[in-house]
Amino acid sequence: MSIRCFPFVGVFLSLAITGDSSRADDSAVLAALGIPSSAVSAGRGGAGLAQGGDGGDLRRNPALLGLGSGVRFHAARTEWFAEVSLTQFSVAAPQLGGRGAVAITYLGYGELERRGGDPTSAPDGTFSPSEVYVQASYARGLGEGGWFAGASLRGLTQRIDTDRASGVAADIGLLFAPEAEWFALGAGVRHIGPAFGPGDDALPLSGGLGARVTSGGGWPVTLRTIADIEAGPLLAPELRVGLEADLSSSLTLRLGKNFGVAAEGVAAGFDYEQAISEVGLGVGYAFTDLAFELGSVHRFDLTLRF
Repeated sequence: MSIRCFPFVGVFLSLAITGDSSRADDSAVLAALGIPSSAVSAGRGGAGLAQGGDGGDLRRNPALLGLGSGVRFHAARTEWFAEVSLTQFSVAAPQLGGRGAVAITYLGYGELERRGGDPTSAPDGTFSPSEVYVQASYARGLGEGGWFAGASLRGLTQRIDTDRASGVAADIGLLFAPEAEWFALGAGVRHIGPAFGPGDDALPLSGGLGARVTSGGGWPVTLRTIADIEAGPLLAPELRVGLEADLSSSLTLRLGKNFGVAAEGVAAGFDYEQAISEVGLGVGYAFTDLAFELGSVHRFDLTLRF
């Protein structure tokens, strides 16, 4: 049981991740685990191993969780073509000398026709494939040198018509963010786990390195360059590069590109955060232009900080 049992889903995810439909049968199993779930990371072209920003950090490098403070609620919504959508909710808070977080992600593929062996026959009905990920994360600082370590454990469930499959996966991450603040380095290994479901399908295991360089000391605008490179047994090397500009303490603009995905063009976005009493309220948006006349992917975020 796997996504490759269902050609539409497999081909869509292969295009979204690799831009190569010939890889659908090899890499589509839970491939949505690699798609950015938030406006912040998506606006940078998916880069984010060394720079956080919202609840989408948990999907890139769990060590970034250690940089936060207080309580953070985050909700994200992604809209693709053909009624494919992703919704994620997370909450992070101080815990056990560090920071902990829980998140739930739902990926739906819309309503699809059920057909028998004859492709020209009338549909037998409809069904709605979906995936659900439930995740717990923890991160903390390692002494006073600017080092942070984090880990996530994720439960995975996939449903295609009447068939279901489940499994578990783990991520680990490391971050070096010294007090100088002008640079940071991050590293992570994602989707560590046993074969998924009764079909014994390999998870999209990958490892990556990232960097962030900040400039603009004394300038009216703070600029950040964020870059990641990631690869795995089923993932060809991907270079993700993003630029951020803090136009004020409230408004950030982003531009990015994933150079390893032929199906993705330029990404761009923004977020705006304003304190209301003792609550920080943030909204964000990002779009990614798609090739093959598929239009654009739209992502929306809402963040509350206490």
